[in-house]
Amino acid sequence: MRLGRLKRTGLRYINAIRFVPQEHRLPLSDYLNLTLKLPDVFPGEFKNLDLAFVSIVKGGTITTRIGRMEAEDGSGDAILLDFDFAIEGDLDVKDIPVYLDESHASAKAFFESVLSEGYFRYVKGEAI
Repeated sequence: MRLGRLKRTGLRYINAIRFVPQEHRLPLSDYLNLTLKLPDVFPGEFKNLDLAFVSIVKGGTITTRIGRMEAEDGSGDAILLDFDFAIEGDLDVKDIPVYLDESHASAKAFFESVLSEGYFRYVKGEAI
């Protein structure tokens, strides 16, 4: 039997940004261009976060997960960025390279757009 059609292709992009907690807060704004609009009764600082949503975007959908990870060995904490871009429909197997290129470009664009200048200073070894 030959596989000729697909229902879904996708590409998942996961990154963990290590950080040292200060005053038990999750330093999202130090690394990410991310604002959560909540009612005024909620403070703007988080100790923990576990957020997942699916967005309809050009060419498919992107499932986004953002949260706090704690190392099992106690060596540190990290902010989890998990992007899963998917193209769904009646897809032709011979076009898999095209689908993966589209998925990679979209996931990369989402990842790069969420990173702040603070993240780039951190990667370069500069203090935040």
